[in-house]
Amino acid sequence: MHILHLSSAKTWRGGEQQIAYLIEELHTLQIPQSVLCVQDAPFASWCEEQSLSFFTYQKRSSISLKIAWQIKKIVSQKNVTHVHAHDSHFN
Repeated sequence: MHILHLSSAKTWRGGEQQIAYLIEELHTLQIPQSVLCVQDAPFASWCEEQSLSFFTYQKRSSISLKIAWQIKKIVSQKNVTHVHAHDSHFN
């Protein structure tokens, strides 16, 4: 099992804290995880501080096929089995 967490938040609020708790708990269970989040967001900094496998993207106002391609590439590269979108605004 390998989980890819998707977060589109530009700020750190309750949702990002919940993702952090989930990642920490899954880590104790030794479940491999990666994150795709917004470039230069506080969540990206947190991932770096935690030495997590993470990728970033530039958030735009519309849906981007480039991001879909990036997700596909990460899924293939990391052998991801589960993709967890943590908010409905992911684009």
